[in-house]
Amino acid sequence: MDIISNSCQTIKSCRISNSKDLVKVLDLGIQPLANSLKKKSNDQEDRYPLTLSFSSESCLLQLNETIKKEKLFDSYVWVTSTSSIAKKYAETFYKNVTQNISLDKNKDLIIEIASNDGTFLKPFIKNGHKKVLGIDPAKNICEIANKSNVKTLNEYWNKELANKLLKQQGSAKLVFARNVIPHVSELDSVVSGIEKILDDNGAGIFEIHDANVIFDQLHYDSVYHEHLCYFTLKSITYLLNKFNLFPF
Repeated sequence: MDIISNSCQTIKSCRISNSKDLVKVLDLGIQPLANSLKKKSNDQEDRYPLTLSFSSESCLLQLNETIKKEKLFDSYVWVTSTSSIAKKYAETFYKNVTQNISLDKNKDLIIEIASNDGTFLKPFIKNGHKKVLGIDPAKNICEIANKSNVKTLNEYWNKELANKLLKQQGSAKLVFARNVIPHVSELDSVVSGIEKILDDNGAGIFEIHDANVIFDQLHYDSVYHEHLCYFTLKSITYLLNKFNLFPF
């Protein structure tokens, strides 16, 4: 199958440092998209190069190829609530957050980026938090979330959306993004937007794969086109520090 070049671009510099000193470390050849599930066994599917490079400047391990985000995420097949483990973890996540971050249930704005069907926002709503908002790019998933009374905007998170929400609703005490930052091609705009909307006493929570674990335990199945970046603490710190944020 021919590579569809207008849907795939190859980076020439590091995604977070802009350094051109990229060293290719893995080439997995030409591969289909991970979620391009066929309806019939003889259906054709688009295939793209899948290669990894390392930047010594930022210590970021990253895909060289960027598939257009609209092709990957405008319509999405993964629905969080189909996983019973995810639903149980959503409750644990809520407890961990509220034990470590003081939240006013009536006043404090809580935002989840790439919130899917709202599974991880539901415990906040169930426990009486009034200002809860999901952001997700997949129209089909947003419809599911809104039908289950989780207010969700069908948008890609970026600096412009953050400025708009800041004017409309004020700053957020909590912004969280689970398994999404490594998917992002416009990293500067996304993280800048988080910095922009976070209250001075607010906190952001990122859940991401650890590149060290991927390497040490040979999680090669984590390498696919949706996962553009494979962060370590050092590389995520490099990204956060660009926008006056720091991990804790």
